[in-house]
Amino acid sequence: MEMKERIITKVLTKIGVAAVATVGLIFLVILLFNTSSKALKEIAAGFSSGKVINDFHDYILKIEGSNRLQVASLKSFDSFSKSDSKNIFWDLIKLPDVVVEFQAPIEYTYFIDMTKKWEFRWKEKEQVVVAVSPPLEPGTPAVDVSNMKIIVREGSFLRDADEVKEKLKNEMTGRLLQVAAEKIPLIRETARTEAKKFLQDWFMNFYFKNSEVKPKNLIVYFSDEDATVERSNSTELEKVIN
Repeated sequence: MEMKERIITKVLTKIGVAAVATVGLIFLVILLFNTSSKALKEIAAGFSSGKVINDFHDYILKIEGSNRLQVASLKSFDSFSKSDSKNIFWDLIKLPDVVVEFQAPIEYTYFIDMTKKWEFRWKEKEQVVVAVSPPLEPGTPAVDVSNMKIIVREGSFLRDADEVKEKLKNEMTGRLLQVAAEKIPLIRETARTEAKKFLQDWFMNFYFKNSEVKPKNLIVYFSDEDATVERSNSTELEKVIN
């Protein structure tokens, strides 16, 4: 009889321990869920109230130096030509054309103006931050003057080629800026990666430092991108969820 009582006591003890452990686990899950829900609501409130934007602008003001964030550079060897025509004697006589060509290695740089409008959106279901950056802007292209050449492709003793060379030089600043803008698609993804690195440091180490819940991902796109980027970001959000 005593043996049976001891066995029954041990079984009841184990059942009791298991029950306590189960109740404790359930309580812990509920506590974590409530804490997580509260943290998510606080995060969402920060985004909807504009607090995130204000904190971000305050942070930007503390950055030393320029308010431009350089996010990409591109080096290439480019050439530009100019054909110049001229008539004399009341346009009755056409002189031979002069064609000159500018050649040089050029470095193009691209930046984000940190003082311009930023947008931050919180996707609560996915726990993802979407940042909309100001558009990419080209800096002043840097010409490697030591390796620059201006070549006369077509000339004539009746024409002054040096005059045409000067005209081309005077046009180069505008031409280079135009080409720099045309090259933005080539560096956009590199710029996106660099912008994301910068923002991740701020979000993770500054804004979400003391948060109970931290974003699972950060998605960045630029304000001059079209709706196809929104669709690609939706695809990226689906990847985060899965």
